[in-house]
Amino acid sequence: MATALAIPFESVLAGLSNTRPAFGRAEVVALSSARDRNGSAGAARELRILLVKNPAGANEVLRTLALEPGEHDLLGVLNDQIADGRGRVVDLDADFELLAGRARRFTCSGTRAAELATRIKYAGVDVERIVVEPDLRRALDAAAASQAETQAPLYALPTYTAMLALRELLVARGELSGRMVVSHASPSPGRDLRAGPTSTQRAVVWHDLECGGYRVDMPAWLELAERAGGPVLDVGAGTGRVSLALARAGHAVTAVDRDQALLDALGQRVAGMDNRDGLCRRADARPRRAQLRAVRDADADDPAARRR
Repeated sequence: MATALAIPFESVLAGLSNTRPAFGRAEVVALSSARDRNGSAGAARELRILLVKNPAGANEVLRTLALEPGEHDLLGVLNDQIADGRGRVVDLDADFELLAGRARRFTCSGTRAAELATRIKYAGVDVERIVVEPDLRRALDAAAASQAETQAPLYALPTYTAMLALRELLVARGELSGRMVVSHASPSPGRDLRAGPTSTQRAVVWHDLECGGYRVDMPAWLELAERAGGPVLDVGAGTGRVSLALARAGHAVTAVDRDQALLDALGQRVAGMDNRDGLCRRADARPRRAQLRAVRDADADDPAARRR
């Protein structure tokens, strides 16, 4: 694209050289050994974090690794939480065969570590080179210790929530500095912010990062709500990207989601709407107070919840 726009090659190189990877996207971390963390001498090893959110992204990561010379030490962390695709684990569809003859050791971790190991086995990696350790802390230590004397980098391939957990672990161990900003959430009394975000905060953070800034579809939702003229049911509302916009436009909205943490964040945002947000004027100049009710979809089985 830069070439098509006639951008000078020197400018392209300068831009790339000044780019700093962050937040799990080709992030590089110097790992200390277990001995080093206990106060003894120990050699550091480089960890390169390559986020894999879906099969397409995973395939690009695998193709990149296939271009790197030699054998690789890999730490795959596969979770199946909502942000990862709960119940469908789409990253198993990636082309792991690309690394069949290039994996020196493949450590599998996360809530679906066993399934990942099975996929790696059928991709052609020798079972003697596959290690299954669901606990992330122990998996990281084991993967980093393997072949550490070679000083070759360890590549971590985590899904989204696994990447958040891995970064939190690295921060706690003092191997990664940085903070994660959690919007619309206050820390619990006495909570040490250096310990990293809670699991509830992580759920809100990933949702806002992935969905919160998307605005292209908003005119369509507003037009559909206006055309329907009645109350709106937002299924899979999350933290309220669409629900809040519709409520501010004067529509009565019921927001439904299976994740209580996201609904709690949405409830906080509803409470923070001021009078100008809650009272909107339509084109006909008749004011309507915005109404928004958050309901967890698990309540759908409760007759009392349906009557509410």
